[in-house]
Amino acid sequence: MKKIILCLISLLAFHSGNSQMRAKTDERFELTSILFALAGAPEYCMCPIPSYFQDIVDELAPFDRSAPVEYARELHQIHRIGYDAVATTAAMLKIEDGVIRLRPEYDASGIADLDSRWNEELLRKYIRMLNEFYVLSDFHTFYEEHRPLYEAAEKRMDRVLEQIDCGRFESLFGIPLDPEEMSVYVSLTNGPSNYSVPGGVLIGMSVDREGVPDTAPGTDFLLVHEMAHHYTNPILDRFEGRMRQAADAIYPHVAEQMACNAYGSAEVMIGEWFNNLCTLLSLWEPDTKEMEEQSDNLVRRGFLWMPRSIACMKEFYARRDRYPRIEDFMPQLIAFLDHTAEHFEEVLLEYEKSLPRIVSVFPAVGSDISGCTEIVITFSETMNGSYGFSGTGSDDPNVRPLFLIDDFEKAVVWSPDRRQATLKLDPSKARKNTTYGIQLHTRGFQSARHYSLNDAGKNLLFHTGR
Repeated sequence: MKKIILCLISLLAFHSGNSQMRAKTDERFELTSILFALAGAPEYCMCPIPSYFQDIVDELAPFDRSAPVEYARELHQIHRIGYDAVATTAAMLKIEDGVIRLRPEYDASGIADLDSRWNEELLRKYIRMLNEFYVLSDFHTFYEEHRPLYEAAEKRMDRVLEQIDCGRFESLFGIPLDPEEMSVYVSLTNGPSNYSVPGGVLIGMSVDREGVPDTAPGTDFLLVHEMAHHYTNPILDRFEGRMRQAADAIYPHVAEQMACNAYGSAEVMIGEWFNNLCTLLSLWEPDTKEMEEQSDNLVRRGFLWMPRSIACMKEFYARRDRYPRIEDFMPQLIAFLDHTAEHFEEVLLEYEKSLPRIVSVFPAVGSDISGCTEIVITFSETMNGSYGFSGTGSDDPNVRPLFLIDDFEKAVVWSPDRRQATLKLDPSKARKNTTYGIQLHTRGFQSARHYSLNDAGKNLLFHTGR
């Protein structure tokens, strides 16, 4: 095995401040995550740390056809056990004297009540297979040999933890955040995946240019998001029935976007909406730049009514004497949700208006561009300077791709205010009496707020004369 350079720790030394919360790695999560990575579960095959990934390949991949890995493959492919179903059961285990068991507060017979993907038979065999793999691969030695790397990851996550005001949880929910009851686990295997697990949260790591584990931009939001689930889930359990009708009405409008986030039902969608709202309030005050940016991000993910939700919560802040906890405000929030669902066409209209549009094209779409060296596109708002294209914008096989210059990086030039994009053409490529087209990729052209280009007008067709 390639030894991890011990000087990583000294390179990462920093002043730790007064934060009580500290990140930690845990053998249970690394064991189960790596087992499912060897089984080919995509969500566990995103280890971003080159040295760690290579050690997994060199030392543990030889066991990828063993009975435990084959069983993990069966769990994933047949029983759909992956993502949080792996992380949740890992938190329910303990490793003691080299043996993996369920912690005494859990009973295998009740696992289906916690997660319907599992049943008692599957869980008991899974624990037997974990023990077999643990011994077969000498996993404990692998884990111990990587402690310097784990400690480097912990220190990087501690930097984020120190920036989080834990008192905002108590202000919002009326319950203080107890570091003894809220463990922050970091995983080197999970990449961008993060989960709320019994007793804490599991956060994936990124990597810096030197190959050292690091936190990704936005880790503060992801971290608080997973912590907030421990507060919001019990509230949702009490109020979910009163939110179901509105959730069912909203979901069809955003189902496609929600599916991209693995939110496959109205129930999951409304739970994530409420948790995201509480996450925003746990991090920032309303009307701050940070909250606006994260709200925009959530809108792009399908929570189109998030700006309205934040506006509603301003009344919560203005009347804290009447609503000391967010749970006290739930009847108002439910009424807001009902009204939003009833008038969701207005929400859709607001979203459409937020998307950047093409306001003019010169030479005009449909005109003769013989001899032209450029096409200037003007947008309704400031763009972020990205671009991308998808085909000709026409189903007609006789339409040819627009004759852009060969150097793609120089094919688009933005104006200083990024309201205009100039497409650079090579007229020597043009044929006479031919129709040319280009389709602007909506996700390639985005506003400064990262909203994708409106579909209307994205297809640009021109022609050349005889």
